[in-house]
Amino acid sequence: MSRISSSGKTWLWMFAIIVMAAPCLMAQNTLTLNVSQAKDTIKKTIYGGLMEDWGRDIYGGIYVGTTSSIPNTNGMRNDIIAGLKEIGVGVLQFPGGCKSEVYHWKDGVGTKSSRPGGEKVNGMGTDEYFQLCDLVDCAPFIQANCKEATPAEMKAWLDYINTNFPNKLRYLGMGNEPWGGCYPGISVTEYLNNWYDPFKAVIPATFSGKIIRIAAAGYTDEKTCDLAWTNSVLQREVGSMEGLSWHYYTTMSWTEGQKGSSTSFNETGYYNILTRAYAMETQAKKVIDAMNTRDPDITIGLQPDEWGAWYDQISGMGTSYQQSTVRDAQITAQHLNFFNNNCRRIWMAQLAQPVNAIHAWFLTNPSSGALIKTPTFYVFKMYVPHHNARMVPATLSCSKVNNLNVLTASASVDKSDVLHISVNNIHATATQTLTITLNGGSYNAVSGQIVNGPAITSYNDYNKAEAVNLQDFASSNYSLSGNTVTVTLPAHSVVMLTLKPSGTAASNGLMNAGIRGLSIAAAPGGCIVVGCGGACRTPPSVSVVDVDGRKIDGTTVSGGGTAQNVVWRPAAGAKAHGVYIANVKTDGMTTSQKVMLIR
Repeated sequence: MSRISSSGKTWLWMFAIIVMAAPCLMAQNTLTLNVSQAKDTIKKTIYGGLMEDWGRDIYGGIYVGTTSSIPNTNGMRNDIIAGLKEIGVGVLQFPGGCKSEVYHWKDGVGTKSSRPGGEKVNGMGTDEYFQLCDLVDCAPFIQANCKEATPAEMKAWLDYINTNFPNKLRYLGMGNEPWGGCYPGISVTEYLNNWYDPFKAVIPATFSGKIIRIAAAGYTDEKTCDLAWTNSVLQREVGSMEGLSWHYYTTMSWTEGQKGSSTSFNETGYYNILTRAYAMETQAKKVIDAMNTRDPDITIGLQPDEWGAWYDQISGMGTSYQQSTVRDAQITAQHLNFFNNNCRRIWMAQLAQPVNAIHAWFLTNPSSGALIKTPTFYVFKMYVPHHNARMVPATLSCSKVNNLNVLTASASVDKSDVLHISVNNIHATATQTLTITLNGGSYNAVSGQIVNGPAITSYNDYNKAEAVNLQDFASSNYSLSGNTVTVTLPAHSVVMLTLKPSGTAASNGLMNAGIRGLSIAAAPGGCIVVGCGGACRTPPSVSVVDVDGRKIDGTTVSGGGTAQNVVWRPAAGAKAHGVYIANVKTDGMTTSQKVMLIR
């Protein structure tokens, strides 16, 4: 028997430790997708926003007034309207969270000059809100004032909505953070006795079975969740509600000045805020478990109708104005992946807030009016294929960084059986290789898109080229072999892979390009201007119908001296204002778009 020196034994022990640790150090990232089991729908309403008179979200944000030099429709910025359509916004909540507690709907109807405070205070009212929802094709969600108003006042508002916008309302919230959000809270018993039940009782019968009635869940943050409140509401109201409102903000503190900078942070700050973002999943699962116990048949949806990363506001830019960086793209992807994967229970969610406040899609300069689209916007744009698609059950196994899963993922199949896989790599510095196994489905082509920037602190700023946006993902980063996809994910990136099923026919690129080149816009006098940008082979023809499908009389004439551009004009005496659908045909293809005709 040979003898080994002490130093040799030490070396052998070290070698053994390295060998045993190797599987951990070299842990493989794997994602298994059970495509054949896809059945639950990822509702488009998960991709919504909280529209509220908070900071410059509405006034000085989406609403600039009818006399503004910024192109607008009834006071609402056209570029933001187009942007909301671009991301396929699923629902917009109005008049907000905290604002709803003091909002009286009659202040926002009638001529703008007659409204309290005029257009600058109440220009965005009920009519404008429903017009906006029509223009961007999203579900309306109104939040009732249960704190200052009465059930009778809410009933009158619902009667007004039913008269002027019949069959439009989809969601009705009763009580914003009654436990104590923007004011001292009340008990769950007081909430149920004095708020929810009395307001529920006066909902007009015409709305029965047509709206989602939403009650409030308990207080939550990264450490606590008031399940006693949630259980009390569920125990009493199962059968009398269809939604449970739940709020979760990702923040370092609730004290201004201690939330942290939205643009200046190091890796420690990066991972600290991501830790709080991931904690959302833990708290949401607690609420989901409580709902599964009290509502096993899933008659009630969980509605995370306020979520986002909340940092210190940037001085001089308005309340809660902050930037959105690559870090926020990561938080956005992580949240949306969780919502997608839990779509059987999560039916709706609202980012707070769309413009100029907290986790925004758009930022506007208060002086110049310039607009930028944030990294958050581009992640929402990337995820559009998930809207109303079937969620693919997924099993993800991955390594960790700072005790967090380095990857999150979700997947769906659409009506054409095209598979979309979303993955984000939160690692601040290292690429990650992911092996995806597909159980079910046969695919012959894969393509990719990516949202990323040069650094975790990268963001888009005024008068500068975009540093973070949606780009094609080079095919050298991924491959498809049989039922296996291998992808290399750059550091701090969000990626979408699209797999087309075998037998999918190639599209006619020239014809599709012609349709994509169309521009359809309203013009004074109730007119609609259609431009082809030189891409059409035949002049466009235009027909206009109302939202009920009735055709509006009008004529199409050449515009701008070229057959590539035409103008539709309403016939004499025809109604020339409101929301309509323009059907444009050219080169054998037809596209439709909602427009608001203006006088």
